[in-house]
Amino acid sequence: MLAALIMAGGKGERFWPKSRTHRPKQLLSIFSDCSMIEETVKRLSPLIEPEHIFISTAAHLESSIQKVLGGIPKHNYIIEPVGRNTAPCIGLSALIIRKRLGNVPMVVLPSDHVISDRDLFQRTVAIGARLASEQGKVVTIGIQPGSAHTGYGYIQQGQSLGALDDIEFFRLAAFKEKPDLKTAQQFLEAGTYLWNSGMFLWTCDTILTEITTHLPGLDQVLRKIAPALDSPEQQRVIERFFPEAESISIDYGILEKTAKGVLVRGTFDWDDVGNWLALEHYIEKDQDHNTVKAPFQAINTRNCLIVSDRQLIATIGVKDLIVVSTDDAVLICHRNDSESIKNLLAAMKNDDSFKHYL
Repeated sequence: MLAALIMAGGKGERFWPKSRTHRPKQLLSIFSDCSMIEETVKRLSPLIEPEHIFISTAAHLESSIQKVLGGIPKHNYIIEPVGRNTAPCIGLSALIIRKRLGNVPMVVLPSDHVISDRDLFQRTVAIGARLASEQGKVVTIGIQPGSAHTGYGYIQQGQSLGALDDIEFFRLAAFKEKPDLKTAQQFLEAGTYLWNSGMFLWTCDTILTEITTHLPGLDQVLRKIAPALDSPEQQRVIERFFPEAESISIDYGILEKTAKGVLVRGTFDWDDVGNWLALEHYIEKDQDHNTVKAPFQAINTRNCLIVSDRQLIATIGVKDLIVVSTDDAVLICHRNDSESIKNLLAAMKNDDSFKHYL
């Protein structure tokens, strides 16, 4: 048996104005006819049954996610009262999954990635699950880099530990923060660095033991919650004690410290679609190098990204712009400033007249 935890609490601010507080990136249908979280669940079938898929999210997103994921049992939703980064999220979820299913291997997945090769993805997950269950490993899936990308963290692979079903795995040597372009090119040329996908596998016992060893404060929080699991008091107890957990990522809290780390090489197509420019990988450009998902008419317009559901976007004499239109807001920015959308939203949060657009 293999369980899955899908982390679905993110804000997806860099996809504003389509993404909002109550409709983050994972609920958007940008890259297919289905929302990104639906695609995440679909690519697990038939490897993992819906009854063994758990969703960690925030209370204000629960009903929206349930509407698009009808096959996931309601009691498989793990509601965090506050965001505390990935280590507390994973610790609480592992505790609940173990209570429900026993010491099973679990794969941890973000809800907003684009992965096209389902078969190769599932074979990679299956090998990671074997390493987790048979050898007690803490497994990270690293992605074979296709470019010197500066928007991803990197993982350095150590000694080769072999291959199963043509899937290679290595000792986990080191994590590297998002690099500058020169460093990213050096990583690519070295051939021993993989993109950090944010996808992990371990058994419930293994990750909870690692938390006890490396994050004793979080361990104490989980011990306070454990007696209430599967009781009518579960959510009340979570709401009382979960906020006491330190906000820390699983990378910093566990993976950089563990002696059990294994890096599995993922060779399937993968994209964490960090901002609007990711659309350029999935939509064919027109003769003027514009990426268009909208009713669009233009004169002398080049190298722009245009998104609109209904409103006509018409442009004259512009280049290198991102234009995104919704029913109540329009974003216009230079393509080189796509990462600054978060700064724009931060400024809007400080002005009451704009808060309803967030």
